[in-house]
Amino acid sequence: MSDTRFLRVLSAVLRRVRPIAKFGNTTLVTRYADVVEALQRDDFLVAPIYGVKLDAAYISSLLGSDRDDRYEREAAMLRTVARREDLVRIRQLGNTRATAAIGRVAATGRIDVAGEFSRTIALDLAADYFGLRGPDDRSMARWTRDIFYDVFLNDANEPAAHAVALESARELRDYATTELARRKSENESTNDLLGRMLGLQSQPEYAWLDDDAIRRSVSNLVVASIDTTSMFLTFALDVLLRRPNQLRRAQAAAASDDLDAVGRFIWEAARFKQPTPYLFRAVGGETRLGGTTIGAGSRVMLLLASAMFDPAVLYKPSEFRADRDTPYLHFGAGAHQCFGAQISRALLPELAAALLRLPNLRRASSIAYDGPFPDRFVVTFDPPTS
Repeated sequence: MSDTRFLRVLSAVLRRVRPIAKFGNTTLVTRYADVVEALQRDDFLVAPIYGVKLDAAYISSLLGSDRDDRYEREAAMLRTVARREDLVRIRQLGNTRATAAIGRVAATGRIDVAGEFSRTIALDLAADYFGLRGPDDRSMARWTRDIFYDVFLNDANEPAAHAVALESARELRDYATTELARRKSENESTNDLLGRMLGLQSQPEYAWLDDDAIRRSVSNLVVASIDTTSMFLTFALDVLLRRPNQLRRAQAAAASDDLDAVGRFIWEAARFKQPTPYLFRAVGGETRLGGTTIGAGSRVMLLLASAMFDPAVLYKPSEFRADRDTPYLHFGAGAHQCFGAQISRALLPELAAALLRLPNLRRASSIAYDGPFPDRFVVTFDPPTS
């Protein structure tokens, strides 16, 4: 999943000879322009792909909904509760938690970027900003990983993985339902997304926003954020550590507190090891894309890993360049662009900068995986002298 080199080699050939290629009932889309067009078109559907699994996990929401009245009202609600000024708060949370995490291990000169750093901070974000802490970090991390895998990565629909995800989904549903009831009974007022959603329930235009709708929306945000944060940061740092010249430039940006520049380095690094190398869509009726007819009922695989190496839109795509103007597709595009894209753009550079400032940063191990998820990635640095 994470190593996209094979996809890049395959898609480089396909872009030249068959940019939209059919293999059975699946159509592969390789060119940047075609991928973006499909992501922006309403006839390329998410509900038959992701919606059915989100429904099974008790967290159906706009993430698995195609554009309809429900989608529009939920999207409007989320835009109301997730405010632009929150990005400052998210950056501060990232900075504070990253500093604390590094401080706890500074004397050892070692830190696990995947497990004890990025995933733990993502769990803090789920608690402090989204409003769903979980009974403990271990349970929340397990629930969200199991569900995320089944919804977004279980392409072969493995029954065992689906069964595990359903059990975790039930546990998350029961916990979140109890937590909402507690907060309402205690009249707990908090400035997190869950609290803001509860505050909307008294307004007539939000008559549809019952407790279950709030539970589904907040749970969805948590499931979609924890492992993606860890994957993105871990993979980007792994790429930079393999490129000493680029690493030094990123470290200089971090040392000068140029978070915009740090962001450009990690977005570019993520091209070479993408947390989301492809997305699926379904077409209900026959349609055309890039001059090719796609049959009714086809499953469409949009190869982001190919699109972001398309020489038609990216200058010298095989080179690492942190000054690109072409929009990256890490968060998708169109109506289903990741809702947390702005949150990630605020949080990830803070976390990356905190690591890049560590003196003599170097890898101590390769990434250890739990399935497709980076589970442990230890780096070392020079501890402070007494």
